Amino acid sequence: MKVPTNFRYAIRMLVALSEHQDLVNTTQLASALDVSPLYLRQIALELKKGRLIKSVKGARGGYQLTKDPANITIAQVAKSMGSSFIPHCKQNYKACRHFKTCKTKNFWLGLKNQIDGFLNSVTIKDIISDNMQGF
Repeated sequence: MKVPTNFRYAIRMLVALSEHQDLVNTTQLASALDVSPLYLRQIALELKKGRLIKSVKGARGGYQLTKDPANITIAQVAKSMGSSFIPHCKQNYKACRHFKTCKTKNFWLGLKNQIDGFLNSVTIKDIISDNMQGF
């Protein structure tokens, strides 16, 4: 399974922002994350739409978290970035001509449930605190 690049960078951006109380400008953040400012702005726009960050324009502007890192789940980040870990058959089961007889659908749906549960259980604070157990 391939994890979308924008999703990975969104998590990194939120972790970086959580280390600051004040606004962090685009140049500082892009440099810290080793990403282009343009790409960073695209990611920030999606996170802003998802109400995970706020932005302030201008010379003293930048980005800031809208809530405590303990209240931002990785599932919220995935949703904001449009990242879907849902098997195709679950997304569009009515269009699948094999759905009723599919022998693998329960495997894929079980995998989806495991991924959803994990993403909902992990917060940005967990990542910052290094409370994650490796696989």
